[in-house]
Order: sequence, then C-alpha cells, then structure tokens
Amino acid sequence: MVLKEVAVFRMVFHTCLATSFLVVPLVVWRWLFGITDWAVVPLIVLMALLFFGFMPIGAAVYKARLRAALRSDATIAKILTGRLKAYVESAVFAVVAAVLLSWQALTITTGELGAVVALSLAVGLGFSFFQFWASSQFQEPFATVFAFSSATWIIGGMFVPLVAWVNWSYVSYPAELRDIDLPQAVLLGLQELPRRGGWVSEVLSPLFAYDAIKLWIVLQLGASRLATIIFSIDTALVSFIVARCIVTLTLLSQIYDVEIEN
Repeated sequence: MVLKEVAVFRMVFHTCLATSFLVVPLVVWRWLFGITDWAVVPLIVLMALLFFGFMPIGAAVYKARLRAALRSDATIAKILTGRLKAYVESAVFAVVAAVLLSWQALTITTGELGAVVALSLAVGLGFSFFQFWASSQFQEPFATVFAFSSATWIIGGMFVPLVAWVNWSYVSYPAELRDIDLPQAVLLGLQELPRRGGWVSEVLSPLFAYDAIKLWIVLQLGASRLATIIFSIDTALVSFIVARCIVTLTLLSQIYDVEIEN
C-alpha cells in the first residue's frame, strides 16, 4: 500500500511540476511582453526545458532502431548514432512550440487558462498511467513512446471540444470585424501588438494577422459547419501542442528525479 501511495504521489508531483514548467514561463512572458523585448528570456528557458525533455527519448528511439537494423560489426555504427537527428527534431519542436504558445498566451482568457491547466494535469497523469501500463507490454524506449503518443493524441483530442467551447462561448471579439473588409481586419489584429514596436512584435505579427483573418472568416460564415471546422482546427492545434509539451516536461521531471535518486 505504501509503495502504491508513493507511486501515486510521484505521478501527481511530476504532473504538477511539468505544468508549472509550462505555465510559469508563459505567465512571465505575458507580463513582460508589453514592457520590453527581454520578455523572450522566459521563452528561451521554456525552449531549453522542452529541448532537454524531448531529446533523450528521441535519441533512445533512433539508437534502438539502428541497433535492430545494423549488424554488430557494421563500420557505420559509430557514425549513425541518431543523435544529430534527435537534436534537430528536438530543437525544431522546442522553438515551434514556444513561439505558438507564446502567441496564444498573450490573448488567453481566464476560462481558457483554466481549460489549459485542466488539460495539462489530465495529460500528465494520463501519460504516467499509460507509461505504467506500457512498461509491462513493451521494451524501452518503445514503452515510453507508446505512452507519449497515447497521452498526446487521446487526451489532447478529448480536450479539443472543451477548449473550443470555452473559446467560442466566453471569449469576446471586436464587433467591427463583422462590418469591415479583410485588409482592415488584419490591421485591427495587428493593433493588439504593443505600440513600442520591437523585433519580438515583428516576429509575432504574422500570427496576429493570421488570428484576425481566421476570426474574420468565421464571423463572415456565421454559424455554418465550415465556420465551426475552421475554428476547431486552430483549437485542436493548441490542444495537441500543449499536450505534447506537458508529456515532454513530465519526462524531463522524471529524468531529473531519477538522477537525484542515483
């Protein structure tokens, strides 16, 4: 019984730690964004956390596949380690995820934040559960990969309707979007950026323009099925990115926990 309680405590601990790894940098980023371009510092921290959380499992998978594919006496075994590919994929994931989430964090509402936190906790706990079950069915690192994919797609997918409903029901949008043309809608979206300018605003401006275009199209289409689909695609993207980030950060927390024990 004690061992089970310890295992549950660790699952909850790693989930809460992973959620804080994601939420805290984004909150600091949002607070600093209107003041200075140094707001990117917490985003760099988030990128580093995502990179070091994702890279070990990626490298382990490529190494396992190469070990199964190459002969034991293969001369290219020392060259084809898979680490370079793992580094590149981890870096791309970390940068793309941090940029997209930083954009969303600037306009997130209290209701959406609650849905994201609920998603984070559910994904973290779900990943630990899938990991526990998969460890009795698969060898590592494929047990972790199975848990990673299952938590991301199953639980992330379950939260898409909730996040979409919260966004659609509780987020207010400028009423004038219904009565202006597309170029004006883009300019209206760009007005949400700080007036101080700066290179960070320039980097994010295409995303704000995209958001304005999406909302303009949805409002022009009204309550049609196509409008719902367009809106849900954007919401699904955010849900799956959050889910993938939480699983990655949960892995990072577990790695750190094991290193402390050793």
